[in-house]
Amino acid sequence: MPIEAAFGDATGEAEELFSPEDVRHYGIVPNVAAAASKNTAALKALVNPAGTFTGKLIFPNTTGSDTYFFDDLIAFHEGVHLDLLNSTLSFARTGSARDSASGFIHAIRDFTIENGRIITNYVFKGGYNTGNALAFGGRGADTALFPNLYDRQLAVPMGNISVRNLRITGGASGGNARGIFMLGGIDGIVIDNVAIDGQKQFTEGIYYEFGWATGEARELERQSSHAVNFRVTNLAVKNVVNAAFGASGAFDIVIDGLQVNDVGHGCLIGTGEALYFRPWLPPGARGRRPSFVLRNFIGEAIRNVGVAVTGASKISGSYLDNPPAHNNPLNIGPDQQTDLIDFVIENFSMSGPSKNYGIVTSAAEAQIRKGTIAQFERGIVTTQECTSFAIDSVKILDSGSFGIQIGQSVTLHTPARLATGSVGNCFIAGSGTEGKCAGVFVATTRRCVIEANRFGFVMDTDGKAETTQTQAVSVAADASGVVCRNNDVAATADGAVAYVLAGAGLRDCRIENPGGIHTASGAWLARR
Repeated sequence: MPIEAAFGDATGEAEELFSPEDVRHYGIVPNVAAAASKNTAALKALVNPAGTFTGKLIFPNTTGSDTYFFDDLIAFHEGVHLDLLNSTLSFARTGSARDSASGFIHAIRDFTIENGRIITNYVFKGGYNTGNALAFGGRGADTALFPNLYDRQLAVPMGNISVRNLRITGGASGGNARGIFMLGGIDGIVIDNVAIDGQKQFTEGIYYEFGWATGEARELERQSSHAVNFRVTNLAVKNVVNAAFGASGAFDIVIDGLQVNDVGHGCLIGTGEALYFRPWLPPGARGRRPSFVLRNFIGEAIRNVGVAVTGASKISGSYLDNPPAHNNPLNIGPDQQTDLIDFVIENFSMSGPSKNYGIVTSAAEAQIRKGTIAQFERGIVTTQECTSFAIDSVKILDSGSFGIQIGQSVTLHTPARLATGSVGNCFIAGSGTEGKCAGVFVATTRRCVIEANRFGFVMDTDGKAETTQTQAVSVAADASGVVCRNNDVAATADGAVAYVLAGAGLRDCRIENPGGIHTASGAWLARR
């Protein structure tokens, strides 16, 4: 309907001076901090979810640096498009518990915000997940702005949300504030060309959690809902306490272009408590395994983990474990707690210094290719629940411990399942800066091909000598089928043996066509 009718009784000079899509038409004024309450009341009245307004609203920028001030959370009707025209929205509020799981600008479907800046200053006074700049979707009764959000009961799905060309600068005194916070079974999220500066006050840049599709009294009886068609391009995040990007229970996420600086973690992706155990999904998504794809990632000054993708999670402590009894009434076993997410990362560069891992994953299938990892505790770690891996064309330099660890002893299955995978075309050097050790350590495999890699620094090529990386490849007693083929071991620290095979018995482990240093110990099969 026409914008004038949606607003109701708005009259006066502003209506005559400004077009109906101009927020000044409704008495919203820029550059007056004292107008925050009036601006907020006017915008709330216009875009109230219980109202009828749909359409575009612009925030003109007549001076080139116009700022519009607001002091409360605003829930938006579906079908609203905000174009800031390079102006700034400034949000300052002393909060309350009622702000939980909500944001300054909060919408659940058919919403766009673009072309400008948001600055927040939120004082935490109770609640949880408060102080968010933007919030989308919801879960059950978590948010007072959109109560009772159970996806299967909605006539129209949540989603079709776009955030473009936006800079968010955050300030919050507590409450786990984020630049963008999302919940529920949102179908269609586009985040493009967004920059978030958390000022060491946002806990994450962007954070998502699964939702409720149904609302049975006992949570363990509910169906869960999961974001689908989640697409991010050209995202920059800096100065956040924890993850630049975090998601627990999304169904498919693709990020193409992520730059992070001075963050706790680059990306933390996991199953969430729901474990996709009773998922409610659109028909087209059924039959596919959840996945996370990250391309063109640059991470600098990462203080903890670069990228972690958890595809195997215990139910301990979750609602599926039926607290406080914790008696697992649904008899959820290891097979239902593992092989939950697939993972791809390519074209990346990340650096610490960090006391944790560059990439760590328990994804069902992991593909890691074309990247550089420097100065992490360990470069790449796959746990025993990652049973299929391919690592290709990665440089791993100056790790505190192993450059690559395959089959870290973290498993839900007893005995641990054996993995199949490959490590190829990599350069691994300088491992063991905190205690001399191998470049690649392999455990619990049925088949692992380590091929065409270069190991160890050499002065002529790299400008430094190898002083800490001992073995090129060290194979544990529980690994089988390890084939080292066409590798060039340029140097080992302290004259260490290049290839070490622990344990006894013939396990089909071989060294083929070795280059450079090719000393070996253990029961390797005859060389070819």
